[in-house]
Amino acid sequence: MDHSHIRHSTPFADVRLLEFALAAPSNFKVNQGWRRYMVRAGLEGILPKKIQWRKTKDHFSPDYKLRFNQQRAEIQSFLKNLQPS
Repeated sequence: MDHSHIRHSTPFADVRLLEFALAAPSNFKVNQGWRRYMVRAGLEGILPKKIQWRKTKDHFSPDYKLRFNQQRAEIQSFLKNLQPS
C-alpha cells in the first residue's frame, strides 16, 4: 500500500493556531449544541461524518488516558507560556 500521500504534522504545536483557538468567539466553539463546532465544520469532506459528528466522547485509542497523562505536565508548561499577539 502506498502511503506517500500521508503527511505528518503537529498543528497543536503551532502557537499561532493555539492563540487563534483561544481568541475565537464562543459561537465558533459551540454551535447548535455541537461542541468543538469550528473543528467539526472545518473537517467537512475530510473526516467520515460518523467521526466528524459523533456524539460520544469515547477515544479511539485504548491507551489514550495513559498517553494523555504522560504528556500533561509538558502541555501545561507550554500553555502557561502562551502570550496574546
